[in-house]
Amino acid sequence: MKISLNWLKQHIDWNDSTDKLAEKLTAGGLEVEGTEEISSVQGGLKGLVIGEVLACEPIPDTDHLNKTKVNIGEGIELPIVCGAKNVAAGLKVLVAPPGTTIYPIEGEPFTIGKRKLRGEVSEGMICAEDEVGLGHDHAGIMILDPAAIPGTPAAEYFQIEQDEILEIGLTANRGDAASHRGVARDVSALINEDLKPIQNNYTPYTGSTNWKIELEDEACPRYTGLLMEEIKVGESPEWLKNRLRSLGLNPINNIVDITNFVLHDLGQPIHAFDADQVKGETIRVKKGLGGQSFVTLDGEKRTLDADDMMICNAESPMAIAGVFGGKDSGVSESTTRIFIESAYFNPSSIRKTAKRHGLSTDASFRYERGTDPEITITAIELVASLVEQVAGGKAASPIIDVYPKAIPAAEVILKRNYLDGLLGVHIPDEDIKRILKRLEIELVEELEGAWKLLVPSFKSDVTRAADVAEELIRIYGLDAISLPEKASTSFPHRQHPDAQASRKKMAEVLVNRGFFEISTNSMTSSKFYSEETMQRAVWLKNPLSSDMEIMRLGLLPSLLQSVAHNKNRKNADLKFFELGSVYMQTSEGQFIEEERIAMVATGNWATESWHTPSMPSDIHLLKQEVEVLLDRMGMSCRASKWSFDAISSFEASKAWIQIGPVAKSLLKQFDIQGPVYYSELNWTQLMRSMQTAIRMATKPAPKFPAVRRDLSLVLDKSTQMTDLNKVIQATDKGMIRQVNVFDVYEGDKIEAGKKAYSLSFLLQDDEKTLSDKEIDALMNKLIANFEKQVKAIIRK
Repeated sequence: MKISLNWLKQHIDWNDSTDKLAEKLTAGGLEVEGTEEISSVQGGLKGLVIGEVLACEPIPDTDHLNKTKVNIGEGIELPIVCGAKNVAAGLKVLVAPPGTTIYPIEGEPFTIGKRKLRGEVSEGMICAEDEVGLGHDHAGIMILDPAAIPGTPAAEYFQIEQDEILEIGLTANRGDAASHRGVARDVSALINEDLKPIQNNYTPYTGSTNWKIELEDEACPRYTGLLMEEIKVGESPEWLKNRLRSLGLNPINNIVDITNFVLHDLGQPIHAFDADQVKGETIRVKKGLGGQSFVTLDGEKRTLDADDMMICNAESPMAIAGVFGGKDSGVSESTTRIFIESAYFNPSSIRKTAKRHGLSTDASFRYERGTDPEITITAIELVASLVEQVAGGKAASPIIDVYPKAIPAAEVILKRNYLDGLLGVHIPDEDIKRILKRLEIELVEELEGAWKLLVPSFKSDVTRAADVAEELIRIYGLDAISLPEKASTSFPHRQHPDAQASRKKMAEVLVNRGFFEISTNSMTSSKFYSEETMQRAVWLKNPLSSDMEIMRLGLLPSLLQSVAHNKNRKNADLKFFELGSVYMQTSEGQFIEEERIAMVATGNWATESWHTPSMPSDIHLLKQEVEVLLDRMGMSCRASKWSFDAISSFEASKAWIQIGPVAKSLLKQFDIQGPVYYSELNWTQLMRSMQTAIRMATKPAPKFPAVRRDLSLVLDKSTQMTDLNKVIQATDKGMIRQVNVFDVYEGDKIEAGKKAYSLSFLLQDDEKTLSDKEIDALMNKLIANFEKQVKAIIRK
């Protein structure tokens, strides 16, 4: 938010430097992010002076050049060659001495130097108005008032306004400071100086009126209006245009400029309607126009939502309340009567409407943060005063103020012991009363050890004793809180396992294994899920778009979007992971949030090099990475909690660990070619498993050796590794310590519809060395179960 120093001084006296002001404001909670010097004319006419042409002679053999001698004051006379036809002795002119940088209307700035023209020395330049940014005329040099005094700085002669702009990073809770008056109020408290009164010369209308205002929705608690006539729409005076330009706003016409001025001056948005377009002399504030089209001031046709609050006349809508005006009811050059709106709207209603239509205006910015419901009349009187002053208008109705139920001021009891305990510093009573007065917080009654306060309506975020304490300390000064001579602390019992440390370790493991971490949006589209699944979805009440209307039920859509994005940019070999939350709700309406780790691999797992060929990604490599992660993290997961089925749904699996190829039907939705392998781990459940595993983080090396045995099985192609794991778990739960698939074959050397798996088994007993008899008995039992349960053929 931009604040003009000159404008600010209309509300409070400030005679110190801008840097000092920025320091004060930042210490008081309004962070000044930067300052900038500006001028009503680019360059501020710095270095240019008033001069008098003492002599003027044509230069021989030229048709337009003249040799002049110019007095620029203090006894300095400059020889200047000038080509203007209207230059002559005795004229008062605008001079740019050597070293002066001038800023023309068109083209880049340039610096004047000494030079020779046709053998004549020229030390400066006699300027035309377009050459210094004062206008567009280039017919000749500027001829000034004969009474002008040589040597007078041009900026002084032309009354060029110099200003400094402060860029303030306004937080969402400081709607009270979204204006020059609001910032001045903080300055008043910080330096203990009085605010200047708001001046207006409004001439009230003494008659009656037929105009009426009807409030049909509680989201508009107050609406104030005024009819003015005999308006002359035209260009604004320079002072008004300079005020708006200082904030980066373009002047439009005197009426619109006045409404913008009051908005930035007092923080109250104002809208002016062409009164002749207000049918039935009636203003209606209402909702319920969903589905209708409405053309806004920018010419855009917008479809209204039923919850959009609209300002209507007796027949049709005229403006989106608090956000944007309509094209047909705005002020134009032919307007002679205006109806001025100064209202208070519910911040939540305005915020939702602005988001729905993708609009952000100066008015909505302030309404969203909360304006002052008690300033509507003051603001409309200031508008009326300015309209009388710069547009020749006059009031044609009394001020119409509809305020059926006044918004009560917040009442706060501030206890002295609570204040001291919260702040850690004792603020003297006289300082508390001074700060409260400057912030316009009314001290209603002094109680025993407490104060009864009424918070003004413009401070919508101050509702509790803690809020008042914050207001006091930011003005009194946080640096007033002294550090104690001795600091003490206690060390709480650390959670085991530490969730944050575990997340960091997990990320380090996967990154070291060649994966890239990504972070995607937890809001997604409902199009990825079935109707049955959507019954468990968590919907957003006010989504930014249809692509972000629910909280995700699984991480797969987000990762596939990232895969598609990269593949479309010729990045085919990908290994990503993400730790994120999934959301759902039960049939009883209870919300559930779980953390998941998702891993995805596609393309080549390892690229080719001079000593190794490329290796395509597959499910076994991904499973290996999951096992490495579990081992490094000290996590455990029963075989029954694993799933190796193909990934055919976007919803998170109920299994703790899910590994499989992504179904082609899902890949097609993202236009992804080639196989993609995906794994999702229920991090929440696995972290719980660490609660017991953490107690057994270390163990001695085995005393007895492990034995490896291999089996080669011919299986139906439909048989999955998860089927084999079930057989293995049912056969033995003690001696088999590790199972690994070290070869997979599908080809013409085995029967059609079959595939061959080569498995290695690591066998070990913690109490003794296994005998050949024991090993053979276990392997024969495995073979028998494989043959019976999955119809395996054992290759000899």
